[in-house]
Amino acid sequence: MPIPEGGDRHFQPAATAVRWLLTRVGGQGIRLTAAGYLPPGEDTTAPVFALRETAAQLRLLRRYRGQLLPTKKGAALRDDPEALRRYLAASLPTPPWWASGRYATDAGSAAPT
Repeated sequence: MPIPEGGDRHFQPAATAVRWLLTRVGGQGIRLTAAGYLPPGEDTTAPVFALRETAAQLRLLRRYRGQLLPTKKGAALRDDPEALRRYLAASLPTPPWWASGRYATDAGSAAPT
């Protein structure tokens, strides 16, 4: 499914979050706890876990022998924010119409334009 022209700009917040996680993991990876979680200093909230799972589903991170490691794709995209944003735009579902800012501005209509 092609992204509408300029539509990938909506993926910038996701790209920023994923890039933060890829940077934290770095090239050497992060040792996971015995239960397979990030250490307490790295994972104190459910959103970080969800971000980690999303990055793994997108094949940007992987678990190997008790470590969270970047994949080749994740390592390559970590240092290229623009390419990471385009990758996410092509990989994630398109945001709903109301997230695009293309909605009616008068108070009487909430339908998309």
